[in-house]
Amino acid sequence: MWWAENLLEAAGTIVWLDLPWFLCWRRIVIRHIKADLARTNAHPGFRSMLRFTAGVRPYYLNPVPAVPSAPDDDAAKNRAAVTQALAVCPGKVVQCKSPKEVAAFLAQVRTTARAGSV
Repeated sequence: MWWAENLLEAAGTIVWLDLPWFLCWRRIVIRHIKADLARTNAHPGFRSMLRFTAGVRPYYLNPVPAVPSAPDDDAAKNRAAVTQALAVCPGKVVQCKSPKEVAAFLAQVRTTARAGSV
């Protein structure tokens, strides 16, 4: 998250979609299957899907923050590292851990936007 430090500092609100691994896995599989059926999948096939989900899994499940090997190491990211990076932004982070929390946040934004436009 090296590239986001200035953005995090400047942001008034940071929305973190921190959905559970199983939900994300399920959505990846559904999107992959739909793209395969529509013949629009750039990486078709069951093996490609398995490789992708296997690559995404450590982001969610590794409890140790990833440590970058260089300042621009984009591969050094996982949920624990994001948690650590966002800890320096108290009061700014809205962490949505479920679809219900995302919907509630969006409803709040809509209500605030309507109230501001009156």
